[in-house]
Amino acid sequence: MKRAKKITAFLLACLLTASAAIPALYAQTPAEAARGSAETAGSVAARRQEDLAFLCETLKEYHPNLFTKTSEADFNAKYREIEGKLDGLSDFDFILELQSLIALIGDSHTSAYIGSALSQEASFYPVAIGWFDGQWVITSAEKSQEASLGKTITAVNGLPIGEFEGKYACLLSADNPVKLRRQFAQVFYVEEIMAWLGLTETGQEISLSLTDSE
Repeated sequence: MKRAKKITAFLLACLLTASAAIPALYAQTPAEAARGSAETAGSVAARRQEDLAFLCETLKEYHPNLFTKTSEADFNAKYREIEGKLDGLSDFDFILELQSLIALIGDSHTSAYIGSALSQEASFYPVAIGWFDGQWVITSAEKSQEASLGKTITAVNGLPIGEFEGKYACLLSADNPVKLRRQFAQVFYVEEIMAWLGLTETGQEISLSLTDSE
């Protein structure tokens, strides 16, 4: 179960603290735990290298017009960047790195599935947002923040909301602004994604600057 934490609201801004991560759906057996403790960073990196290579080879073989939005040189440079840090990543960050490579294609229909990782490892800010009449609006919040419902977000952590949303373009697979906004709304409340993008730090509150919707 997620464990909600208290949040403090202000007239034009509110602070949101992410809830605790959802626990894993099953417990390891002693044998599995022993194997896990004996596993070396090198073996983890080797498996990830295989996954990364398989993803890249599959995209190059089967995806039409793969380098329409991004040159092959830039795509390969991103591949090498990810390759160079495989043993220093968490499982969740590794998935995000793979997705950032896929995002270079600029295809709304091609993306990595991160749902299973979210369900086991992610933490969530208790808020949801929606796009209405050209503005980002609070559509859901926990009871202590119900006064924020319907208000327009003007900034997150002091960064104007348009610039904040734009930071997600390097991760989300989208070939048009509508798709990008839809995906942004779906992952906005995920703390680890926001931290991966350098927009917050894990375990930190976020500050939302709000105004009354017009």
